[in-house]
Amino acid sequence: MVVREMKLVQEIKKNELLGSSWGIYELNTSEKKKYGNNYALSQGVFSEYAIQEFGADDLLSNLKDFAYEGFFETQKEAYMQVKLVEMQSKIERMELAMKDVLKLQTPGW
Repeated sequence: MVVREMKLVQEIKKNELLGSSWGIYELNTSEKKKYGNNYALSQGVFSEYAIQEFGADDLLSNLKDFAYEGFFETQKEAYMQVKLVEMQSKIERMELAMKDVLKLQTPGW
């Protein structure tokens, strides 16, 4: 019996707020048991070649929390994580623009 690898269920394309495309993957039964959730979120989309060459387990074990990657119960939760990254980027850009426009000085506490 051949066990299917994780599969890409949603790709969020790179845009002005996201520096790269993101991939949401549905995990197979053994991956769900190992990682404790149903979906994985990756900053970047794994090619079929990478999944076959390196194996899903190697790719999944290298997801990084600090890069907002990880495992989620639902596809919507993973998608909302990407939206959070977009909003953080937007806020940072707005802060920089306001600082530049208003020429605010950062206090030297």
